[in-house]
Amino acid sequence: MIRRCAPRGRRRSCWIPRTVAAPPTRTAVALASAAEQVAFCPDSVRQGPEEALAAYAAAWVLGRRARSFRWDRPRST
Repeated sequence: MIRRCAPRGRRRSCWIPRTVAAPPTRTAVALASAAEQVAFCPDSVRQGPEEALAAYAAAWVLGRRARSFRWDRPRST
């Protein structure tokens, strides 16, 4: 279920917030989890402030219960 979409120029930025029961506490596990998220939804990293996977894993996956899957899609006319 899409929780929120907002206009961004000619596109819409959409995201789905999710939680995890047991957030990763080790860097290697956080990196693997971040890689899975990027494989599913690459815009999650590309649209964020951290452009490298390791920086994204450290900032947004390691020890955090919340995840946000983000992507852009064309705006309907």
